[in-house]
Amino acid sequence: LALKAAASGRGGLKMEGPDKAIASAKALGLAVEGRETNEIASPLAGLLLENLSRAEAAPHRVLAAFAPKERQDLWRKLDILPISAYHEVFEAFHRTTTGTDGDWRNAMRQFRRCGLAFAWGSVLGSSIAMDSLLGPPRRQKARCNLGALTENTVNIAVHGHSPVLVGQIVKAGRTPKMIEAAKASGADGLSFYGICCSGLSAMYRYGEVIPLANAVGAELVMGTGALDLWVADVGDVFPSVMDVAKCLKTVVVCTSDSGRLPGVEFHGFDHDHSNLDQASALAETIVRRGVESFAERREIPRSAPLRSRGGLLGRERQGFLRRITLPHHRGLQGRTPQRDGKARRLRQSKGCLRAGRL
Repeated sequence: LALKAAASGRGGLKMEGPDKAIASAKALGLAVEGRETNEIASPLAGLLLENLSRAEAAPHRVLAAFAPKERQDLWRKLDILPISAYHEVFEAFHRTTTGTDGDWRNAMRQFRRCGLAFAWGSVLGSSIAMDSLLGPPRRQKARCNLGALTENTVNIAVHGHSPVLVGQIVKAGRTPKMIEAAKASGADGLSFYGICCSGLSAMYRYGEVIPLANAVGAELVMGTGALDLWVADVGDVFPSVMDVAKCLKTVVVCTSDSGRLPGVEFHGFDHDHSNLDQASALAETIVRRGVESFAERREIPRSAPLRSRGGLLGRERQGFLRRITLPHHRGLQGRTPQRDGKARRLRQSKGCLRAGRL
């Protein structure tokens, strides 16, 4: 929706990844020759949305364009090719909550359809839209873990899975106006931290958004007392965060109507996303709440472990493959890789629960 709004000039959003939009549109068979980026992005966003919400059976165009052919052949043989994310989730609920499908094998077949719809519609589709709108990830050096928390700064954590407003929040916090406001409240400046995927997305693109924990470690981060503002959008934000926040006077702000918490402050997009054009103003309001919270919490003890770790993060696929095939590049561990364009082993940073080796 945000990509579509940006393509049509609504929402005050600027497309920062035109190359991604063009490459994706070509792969999906959309016309790109002689067209402006906005003219390409609008039908691209429409196709991605249609893949999410289609009710009638038709080829899943993102899956067909990007999934390996041998996988597609196998999925077709197993009869698990999805129609759309909305359809498969609706069908799964229908089969399992009204006593409709009593054959566990058939239910598992539907479960697999949901998995494919999620992977190739929700995950890859939103990744295409996000990289087209916000730009692809860039390599960033980052400190990690609770030891990276600072004591005399306005500390703002972002938590969830919706990067559009998070990006505006980080940008707002780096404006001279907000930095001066923070210093006027007695702080040395503002610091941003990431919980779960919103934090990682912001770090890859803007740098210095320090990853502290995943979703299951959220309360432990809050328990340090070092956070002045917790910004939650949607997904993997658990209500128990509010109990810890109340004890430590941490302000919690929700930005999505889909993910409100009990007793929370709400500054975000409405149910219809009709106020996308207010993203910058919402971001400034949210950052200012962090500054106010810092001034109100001066008596709260701040404690954080001393240990932190550093890392080099934020590689996107094309950039990574270019680097490992350069003649002068010695690989990720100082060893010269075999230059056939194939990665031997990857480690995936998964913000929700854990890291995994592929």
